[in-house]
Formats: sequence, structure tokens, C-alpha cells
Amino acid sequence: MKITGYRCLRTFHDWGRPVGDVNGFIDPGISEVAIVVLETDEGIEGVGMGSHQDIDRLFPALEGEDPRAVTALYDRMLARVFKAGHSGATFGGIGTLDMAIWDLKAKLAGEPLWRLLGARDRFVSHTRWITVLRGREIRLITIEDVLCFEADSKYVAVVTAEGESLISTPLKELMRGLDPQVFWQIHRSTVVNVNAIDSVHRLANGRLEVRLKGVGRRLLVSDPYMHLFRQM
Repeated sequence: MKITGYRCLRTFHDWGRPVGDVNGFIDPGISEVAIVVLETDEGIEGVGMGSHQDIDRLFPALEGEDPRAVTALYDRMLARVFKAGHSGATFGGIGTLDMAIWDLKAKLAGEPLWRLLGARDRFVSHTRWITVLRGREIRLITIEDVLCFEADSKYVAVVTAEGESLISTPLKELMRGLDPQVFWQIHRSTVVNVNAIDSVHRLANGRLEVRLKGVGRRLLVSDPYMHLFRQM
């Protein structure tokens, strides 16, 4: 596998409240997020969030290289801009590309990055948002806005009140970062946000059907998960 290209994208994150610190204040609560997507010859992409500064100067250090050599590639980026200076904003660009390389390495290993870096299960923090790609635009979906996840053989649909987005992250991997008190697996291919459940109905065949608020979507509950609804 080799790194073949990159794309610089911009999206926005709505915090839902004013944000800021002593260095500045954003009253609308909407901040810009710079994203770099590293492309490979095998179609797998790595995503890094940070700065776009000097990405064009740094990328030649990565082009044609195997993304699994994370430490060596970090050193190559430093070496490439060493004489001109790699501090300040340039170091932000190095950090963004380094994040994208680590993302690639984790995807190739088939494990979440926290596991690849040696973390223990009990220290895993819950996912705060899902990154989805729509055309050339990357969007950040806050986890609270997700109504359910539905998987097929290749993709997972992230369902919100606004519609669906497809991601390639396996459902099993997604579930490692979800709060089990909020997101329940109700079928081998379906995980639902319990806060989005409007009602649960028993069908003529004895199966349970979950209906979601506001979207009219209906989800079947398979037998191994019916016990979750005994108290409802």
C-alpha cells in the first residue's frame, strides 16, 4: 500500500451554545474545522483534523510511502521543512497529516486506534460525533443526533432526522465507542438510540417492532434482544 494523494476539506461544527476562552469568543457557537484526507492506491483513506498550513510542502515527504511506517513518516515530514522551520503553524500541518496516517494504520490493522495504541477497554471514552463523507464535503454528526445505525454487507447507515449517511466503519467497531445505556443493539445489524424510540409494538408473529420519533422509521427486534424491552 502506498500514499497517493490528499484532499483538503472544511466543515463546521455547531456546538449548540456560545464557545470561547481568554483567546477569543464565538457567539454563534459554530466553529470551522479543517480536515485532510490522505488517499492510498488501495482506496482506503485516512482522516486528520487540524490545520491545512503547509500541507502542500509536507505531502511530498509522504507520497509513495507505506502509511504503516508512522514514525518514519513523521521524521520525513520534519526533515523536509527543517531548514525553513517546522514550528508554529507548520507544526499544525504536520500534526494533521500525522493524525491521518495513524487513522490509516488503524484501519489497515482492523482495530480502533485506541486499541492499536495499547489502551484498556475500561478507559475507552464514548464517541462524541460521527464523521461522514457526502461527495467532497465531510460532515460531523453529533452522536446525540443519531437515531439509529443500520448495517448491510458493506456499509453502515447513520440515520438522523435529516436523512441517512453511509460510512464504512463496521457496526461492531462503532459499538465499542457508544454508550451502552443510550445505544441498544436490537438486531445483529441494527443499533438504536433509546432516546429516539417513540413506541414499541408487538406484531402478529410475536416479534417486536420499534418505531422512531418524527421519522416514521420501523425497526425489527430480533429474539436475542427482546429482553431489553420487558420493562417498557
